[in-house]
Amino acid sequence: MTPSIEVAGDRWTSITNGNWYYRTGAFCLTNFNADYTPGDNIKFSAGVRNAFDDYYVLADGYPSPGRTFYLASKVNF
Repeated sequence: MTPSIEVAGDRWTSITNGNWYYRTGAFCLTNFNADYTPGDNIKFSAGVRNAFDDYYVLADGYPSPGRTFYLASKVNF
C-alpha cells in the first residue's frame, strides 16, 4: 500500500478569452495505490486518486476530475 499527497499553491490563470486574470485556489490531494505481484512476470495495481473528492482547477474552464478509481495489470515477457 502506497499513500501519496500532492500539494499546490495558488496560481494565476486567465479566463478563456484571455482578457482577465485570477488566482485559482490551493489544493491538497490524497492518493492511495496497492500493488500485488503473484509471480515474477505479472503485477496487479489498484488505487484511488483524489480520495477525498476535493474540487480544484488548474486552468480556467477545465475543472479537474473528482475522485477516480483505477485497476491496472502488467505482464513482462
